[in-house]
Amino acid sequence: GHRLPTSAAWPYPDRKTRNEAISAWKEDFNEFKPGEKTPRIFPVVCKNGTEKIVNIVSTQLQTGEYLVTFEDVTVQKKLEEKLHKMTIVDDLTGLYNRRGFFTLAKRQMKIAERAKKDMLLFFADLDKMKHINDTLGHQEGDNALLDVASVLRETFRESDIIGRMGGDEFAVLAIDANEEIKEILMRRLQD
Repeated sequence: GHRLPTSAAWPYPDRKTRNEAISAWKEDFNEFKPGEKTPRIFPVVCKNGTEKIVNIVSTQLQTGEYLVTFEDVTVQKKLEEKLHKMTIVDDLTGLYNRRGFFTLAKRQMKIAERAKKDMLLFFADLDKMKHINDTLGHQEGDNALLDVASVLRETFRESDIIGRMGGDEFAVLAIDANEEIKEILMRRLQD
């Protein structure tokens, strides 16, 4: 057994999470040479209930002793998630943007091909968008786009990929959509 300092367990009041983390450190100690650092990212619930994301680096020193360091990377990781989300999500509607839609659609198409599942692709655009902007103003144009996004969310399933492709154009990739599902979705969209 490796002796771990008692303080190493403090960020883990939950016994199951603590045991998982300590097992990971022990595994790292056995697999890596002295001096090699092994970063691991763990979600942590602190004693006061605060959730943190912690980078835990374990290493064996040349003396044979073990060192585990903890770095709170919550802010950094949340910023990374936000930046990633910004690259695939449309600011106005919260739907996937063109890049996000194609990224997820390609992945789902490969899965559907392997599983021999049918899919449906819908394209839609908002009629008279220019007229709305010119006569009622861009705020009302944005509201119209938000309404369309809301209709698409209500019509399609959570598993379907809904995107704003740009301007007044939208696309939806309906996953695992057999003939029966197709009829239901078409009826809901018309309604």
